[in-house]
Amino acid sequence: MTAPCLDDPKVRPTDGVLAGHLKSRARLWSAFTGMIQADPAGLTLQWRYYLDGKRWLGKVQGKKKTVCWISIEPGWFKVTFYLGSKNDAAVASARIAPALKRAFSRSKGKSFRPLTVEVRAAAALDDVREVLALATGAGRRKP
Repeated sequence: MTAPCLDDPKVRPTDGVLAGHLKSRARLWSAFTGMIQADPAGLTLQWRYYLDGKRWLGKVQGKKKTVCWISIEPGWFKVTFYLGSKNDAAVASARIAPALKRAFSRSKGKSFRPLTVEVRAAAALDDVREVLALATGAGRRKP
C-alpha cells in the first residue's frame, strides 16, 4: 500500500511539494495548470485541506461553479468532474477514452455522476481538455 499524498494539514501544496509527489509526471501537472490558466472561462485552482478525507484537494472553479476536483497520488494525479444527466449525450459523443464513457454510463441514476480521469500520461490530458470543455460549456455547439 502506498502512503497517501498531501495528508499533512500544515504542509500546503506548493509547486515544490507537488513536484515532489508527482516526480517525473510533474510536467503533466504543469501542462494541466497551464490549461486551467488559459481557459477562457477564467478558471481558478484553489487548495483546501478537508478533515473528512484527511488530505488536501484542489478545486477548479469558474465563477462560483465547481468545475472539477483534483487529488494527488504518488506519481500521478486525478481530475474528477461531476456531471448531470443532461450531459449524457455530450459525454457519449465526446472524443475521450471509451473506458471513461463506460464508467460514466454505469453510474446512471445519480443526480451528479463522477467522470474521473487518471493523469498518468500525456494522452489523459486530451481527455481532461475535452471534459473540461463540456463542464464549462465551451464544448456546447450553437444551433
